Amino acid sequence: MRKRKLRGSLYMDLEEELITTEEFERFRKNYLLKIREIEKQIITKQKTIEELTEKLKIRVVLFPILFLM
Repeated sequence: MRKRKLRGSLYMDLEEELITTEEFERFRKNYLLKIREIEKQIITKQKTIEELTEKLKIRVVLFPILFLM
């Protein structure tokens, strides 16, 4: 969400001629790269959460008495 706001304000800066087209393109490219990087990190973290959740489910099934205390 924050990145979208930055990109939107970046476009406004271009419209108001506070930055050049070249600067806009460079910033836009950097924002998009950062967004992709963050999306990959999110996917990796989601997979880790799923793996840990599965491991925990297995432990609860195998050792239920430990989780009742």
